[in-house]
Amino acid sequence: METQNENRLEHMLRLAADEPAHRPEFMHVLMDSTVYVLGTAGADEGTVDLPTGSKIGIQHWERQDGGTAIPFFTSLEILQKSIETEQSYLALPAKALFEMTLGTNLFLNPRSPYGKEFVPEEVKNLLALGIGHAPTQRTVQKETKV
Repeated sequence: METQNENRLEHMLRLAADEPAHRPEFMHVLMDSTVYVLGTAGADEGTVDLPTGSKIGIQHWERQDGGTAIPFFTSLEILQKSIETEQSYLALPAKALFEMTLGTNLFLNPRSPYGKEFVPEEVKNLLALGIGHAPTQRTVQKETKV
């Protein structure tokens, strides 16, 4: 990923990958960002407002382990570098993508030097608890090695 052309989300993804201390800020930036996903929203082209209950088609890619994941991207430039032929795409808020695809594996910037997989449980917790939530307290019921 060329650092001179990267947007804020790409910058934070790179920092978070290299240094765990940046991960909370990356998640904040991600949840406030528009991301790009391969898919269609009916026959319309261009910018459209989808009414509640609209159906969209989102492309899944096969992972190396045989499972599938929904690829999504930090920018059109990264999306275009990740595909071999021209394809339709949707630009939408990351939070909306997470809500619509709850229960599905997602992968940010596949085929790029910096990416991140989001498993369903992680997305569920992110949506339910938010970022930077207080740690939960647990009481040890029996002697435990830690």
